[in-house]
Amino acid sequence: MVIKEMDMRSISLGIYEKALTPTQDWGERFAQVNRLGFDFMDISIDERDERLSRLFMEPDDVRAIGSEAVRNGVMIGGVCLSAHRRYALGSPDPVKAAKGREILFRSIDFAKAVGSSLVQLAGYYTFYEPHDHGCRERFLDNLRDGVRYAARQGVMLGIENVDGEDVTDLRELRRILDEIHSPWLQAYPDVGNSAFNLRDVRDDLRAVEGHIAAIHVKDVLPGRPRKVPFGQGIADFGAAFMELKTQRWSGRMMIEMWNEDVDAEHECRVAKEFIETKLKTYGLWD
Repeated sequence: MVIKEMDMRSISLGIYEKALTPTQDWGERFAQVNRLGFDFMDISIDERDERLSRLFMEPDDVRAIGSEAVRNGVMIGGVCLSAHRRYALGSPDPVKAAKGREILFRSIDFAKAVGSSLVQLAGYYTFYEPHDHGCRERFLDNLRDGVRYAARQGVMLGIENVDGEDVTDLRELRRILDEIHSPWLQAYPDVGNSAFNLRDVRDDLRAVEGHIAAIHVKDVLPGRPRKVPFGQGIADFGAAFMELKTQRWSGRMMIEMWNEDVDAEHECRVAKEFIETKLKTYGLWD
């Protein structure tokens, strides 16, 4: 058996669904991923009704999405669940918190049916509503139930550090991991958000060493957490990648971009070359 060079790499490189040229056809979506040379794609379940409706598809239709990925020679990495901005697990509104629980459970089922091993959760206790003294505890209570369900389904949950409020640094994320204490709940660090929140990225990543399920990479500027071209922002990829090298980390690294208004395939190729060069420069790729 001949083992391809790519199979020997400890880090696989993927792309966010929203980075691709918009299409309603899953086959064409995965064909783009293959054409661009990525190993996997992360699916978006955001707060828009169009994306939330994916959670209510028939199981056979969800499994067909996974079949399209296989047919096009790519993997579905994770399910990026940002819908909790609208229906927060820690919301003071019990109706919204209950909807957030339903979305979490349905996302776990969706991930399992589509062939993904990971659901990424944004670290917001609540987003659009004012915080109260109970929002963190409500978030944790609902998360505990989600973790138990995810464990039964064999799907991991990964919390992302976010811009704004709540889980803005990975030390707070580590406290959550320690409180819930389950192998089915891990960290999904965003290198760009560490920079946006003016965190030392090496210190951030050390806080979750041994608990990193996957990683987001994006560039940012002060006051601008999205749509900053790679290399034109303040994200310290060198420091981040040196720390990952020190930790001997291996796993999936996803390039996070929003390219709906530009030449998406060109921007993806530029970003891919940028990150690949960094991976090689800092010894994460041979």
